[in-house]
Amino acid sequence: SVSVRRVSVCLSLCLPLWQGVVSRVLNAEAGLYEIDGQVGLCLAYQQVLNCGRGLRPGAEIELRHVHFLFRPSPHFPLTMLCACLRTTLRLGGFSAVGSEFTPFDPRGSPAVRFLLERELSVSDFLWACHCVCALRERLCPRFVKPGRLLGGAGG
Repeated sequence: SVSVRRVSVCLSLCLPLWQGVVSRVLNAEAGLYEIDGQVGLCLAYQQVLNCGRGLRPGAEIELRHVHFLFRPSPHFPLTMLCACLRTTLRLGGFSAVGSEFTPFDPRGSPAVRFLLERELSVSDFLWACHCVCALRERLCPRFVKPGRLLGGAGG
């Protein structure tokens, strides 16, 4: 039997203010974005109005009381900002870049379900997001319908 152990050194610090521009959407369903091309942003712990429709590349954002994490996961940017229930997110400027938006129910996301049901840490949540994406890439739609993958997770 092979044992797999994830080792993660995560340093955390709370910042009073962070301003930046969304450069990439990593996983909208899980609330994961990239700011300024180098810092990850995790909004999974806070409900975002309209499923984050305004958070697309080019949008200017301001975060107050956000947690700065160093090395929360080897699968995401080296540094991450993580919103908590006290965090406020303000959209300072909308993006002129048009982007495709696929409506989704955040409660249907396997990673968000794991987060809420199992009370995951940020590192564990990011690892779960990585696993769900890897499973989707390898299994859907060739072996499993995407809806079946979502329905079977977290039970």
